[in-house]
Amino acid sequence: FQLFVRIAIKRMSGYIDIPSLATASAPLARGFDVRADRTTYHPAHLQWSETGATIDPVSWHGSGDLRALAVANALAVFPEGQEHYEQGQWISYQPLD
Repeated sequence: FQLFVRIAIKRMSGYIDIPSLATASAPLARGFDVRADRTTYHPAHLQWSETGATIDPVSWHGSGDLRALAVANALAVFPEGQEHYEQGQWISYQPLD
């Protein structure tokens, strides 16, 4: 929805300049593997502590998995080309409202 439908609704409503979603970076809370053949937007939980934020991808079984989206407060952005990410490696994320 955030990547495609939100933009389509804005355009159909007459908006011309549609701001892109905010993007930030945080270190991964744990190692993680993804498909490397395309950019992946994976539901994740952004956690804050005294030392700063970490991003933790939630268990997700595809676009129909609403339970994962219910606990997510961000989308972790994994670009194509890399399959394994180490704990502590910085990645981009988009916060969810």
